Amino acid sequence: MVFCGYCGFSMSPGTPTSGGIGKNRYLTLRCSQKTCQSRFDKKRGLRGKVIFDYILQLLGSGLEVDKTAYNAYKDEAKKVCYLIGMSVFKN
Repeated sequence: MVFCGYCGFSMSPGTPTSGGIGKNRYLTLRCSQKTCQSRFDKKRGLRGKVIFDYILQLLGSGLEVDKTAYNAYKDEAKKVCYLIGMSVFKN
């Protein structure tokens, strides 16, 4: 998940609706919170490529996760999924 640097709310992916035939359109992430200050900035979205490049760099640097950290993350993900009504984890 990607969170907004202004308000901490989750960001949603989307593609811009502008651009005509032959013009490039890029994946962007925008804050989902209607009252967030980022909605009033000229540069409202974050290019998806920035996020993907960061993740690739992080994984390429030899990221190591121990079993304790993994289990803590898994437990937190279960809580979030329960709160939003998703059942993706088996008990």
